[in-house]
Amino acid sequence: MPVGAPDQTGEKLSGSKTNGSLVLAAMIFAVAMTFIDQTIVSISIPEIQKDLDLSSTGIQWVINGYLLALAALFALGGKIADVAGRRRTLVAGILVFTISSALCGATPSGSLAEAWIIFFRVVQGAGAAFMFPAALAIVISSFPIERRGGAMAIFFGITGGLTAITALDRSRAIAGMNQTGGHIVVGVGLGGVGWVQLGS
Repeated sequence: MPVGAPDQTGEKLSGSKTNGSLVLAAMIFAVAMTFIDQTIVSISIPEIQKDLDLSSTGIQWVINGYLLALAALFALGGKIADVAGRRRTLVAGILVFTISSALCGATPSGSLAEAWIIFFRVVQGAGAAFMFPAALAIVISSFPIERRGGAMAIFFGITGGLTAITALDRSRAIAGMNQTGGHIVVGVGLGGVGWVQLGS
């Protein structure tokens, strides 16, 4: 399909170099959230388990529920993006991901905590499954064939780099809080706003 022509859903594809670069930057930010989220949660697992009093099985589902939903629904997300439109699917995925992230951060203490955080981690994974393939399709369609390889290299290189940087920053923050006996970390960084409750 030529760049600048509408796709089967009527969405026009960008043929401008400037527009393509802006689209690439936006999609990098969107997809990086899905990578960064999983990395931060994995690093923060001991503190999350201690603060919310989660069982060993429950804490495994906090990690695996997200990944399972992402893997199981990824192909479906791509198909829906083809049928309903990449932009609509991307926006829907971002909304689901963001709202469920906030609700994970608002996990109540007590007996409801485990079921609550597992459920919204699964919903988070579903949002990521809709967001990721739609973002990839938008990046690919925004560049002519001869520039797509470079665009994809930049896309995955930067998202991977942001994930590594954020993981390092989170590890240092947790180490600092453990030394000072802090109760909560509210991280505002490249991946947006992340809430990780830490026990003293």
